[in-house]
Amino acid sequence: MDVPSQAVTNPGATSNRRTGLFFVTTWDELGESFLPSTVMADDFNQSIHFRFAGYDQISEARRKSDGLAVAIRTTVCSQHSHSTVRVLKDLINILPRLNHPAIATFIGHMVDPSQLHFVFNYDPLITSIEALILTKDFAEDEIGHYGAQLAGALDYLHAQKSIVRILDPFGILLMPGSVIKLVDIPAMAILGANGLTSGNYRPCEEQAPEALEGREYGKSVDWWALGAMMYYLSTKDKPFMISMFQPQLRKIYICNVAKPWIYVCL
Repeated sequence: MDVPSQAVTNPGATSNRRTGLFFVTTWDELGESFLPSTVMADDFNQSIHFRFAGYDQISEARRKSDGLAVAIRTTVCSQHSHSTVRVLKDLINILPRLNHPAIATFIGHMVDPSQLHFVFNYDPLITSIEALILTKDFAEDEIGHYGAQLAGALDYLHAQKSIVRILDPFGILLMPGSVIKLVDIPAMAILGANGLTSGNYRPCEEQAPEALEGREYGKSVDWWALGAMMYYLSTKDKPFMISMFQPQLRKIYICNVAKPWIYVCL
């Protein structure tokens, strides 16, 4: 598991307070609501926070009934949450239906007045791809093997009329036997009847051109995300990550990046 901090969090805690650069409010104050909770905070032992993902936090806990290790992603309601509510509702709808060996098992969700929690099955002894990149170089056949598994997971999600939009190396675990498992899919969206959706998502350096341009988009953004991940695995660099924002977007628009030759055998 990635090295945790020692901060202890309570999935049921709520507060109206200023935190960092945003003001914590409630879903009611935003005029938003979600499907009722399918699990409760009392179902789990006190959780240990081990990393932030943007304004969200990822915590580890144990289910009291059987000791099952779980990862809890917590989204805090703020004045910025209007733009993310649609994604959160899509996640609540699609996650319970997923059943694929490369996708972590969804346990349930918890709704609090100012927080929303997503709970996944999680092995605390397993390391993320992001942590491994810091300590080893991946061979081309390894990258192809991981890419094929990710492609299979994307194909499955597309058959469920959904897309992931980004692939976070922190949220991709490497299980025994070189098996990939997605444990964090924060930007998943359900496709409309026309096979498309719209909307912005973060981080901007990993968005496909059609998303940055404000157009509708579909499955193609996932293959863009897979390409960015393959590039990262092979070079240890993000393909469009530069310090100046506008030149960064311009590089994405014109696809100006040196592309390594990586083959994925499906």
